[in-house]
Amino acid sequence: MIRRRVRPTHIDARSRRSKAGGWWRLPVARTAWWGTALLAAALTIAAAPAAPAWAAQPGVTQVSADPYTPANAPTGEHATEVEPDTFAWGSTAVTTFQTGRVFNGGATDIGWATSTDGGVSWTHGFLPGTSKEAMNPGPFFSVSDPSVAYAARHGTWIISWLGAHFSGGGIVDVMVSRSTDGGLTWSAPVVVAATGVFYDTN
Repeated sequence: MIRRRVRPTHIDARSRRSKAGGWWRLPVARTAWWGTALLAAALTIAAAPAAPAWAAQPGVTQVSADPYTPANAPTGEHATEVEPDTFAWGSTAVTTFQTGRVFNGGATDIGWATSTDGGVSWTHGFLPGTSKEAMNPGPFFSVSDPSVAYAARHGTWIISWLGAHFSGGGIVDVMVSRSTDGGLTWSAPVVVAATGVFYDTN
């Protein structure tokens, strides 16, 4: 009876030393190379950087400008809008900022700008009842530190800000202006805190 020796089918691609001291490699099946090539291709595709979603967005858009001059608002340093704060809810974004910076603290007015279409277009204006030199004047020497928020339960946008009664600080009140039409118009300010002290933070 003739016995035929069956060789194992395990494939090992590592090099091995022969008894004669040389090196030889075991043969690797042709199909194993296909698997390696497919794995390499998959890793290359996975590692390729994806195009950013914002790549097609436009550049910088100016949404407001300081309308005051030394003639109509001499306390402020004009062509200035500083210290912005911004909040977004859905497709609506509201930003607020100081306008006409006063050299020793605060500004001539509090500006705002609102977009209801994800930043494509903007409406802007200035809060009523702020400083004595503002277009819609209020009782304060200067105004400062606007911060915007949205009360989703009531559908109301809120801008909190500080009103300084005197140059350089002294007595500072905390005020709030409200919008119930999506940030497009703003109410006269409501007093949050006015106790005759210096509120430096709202």
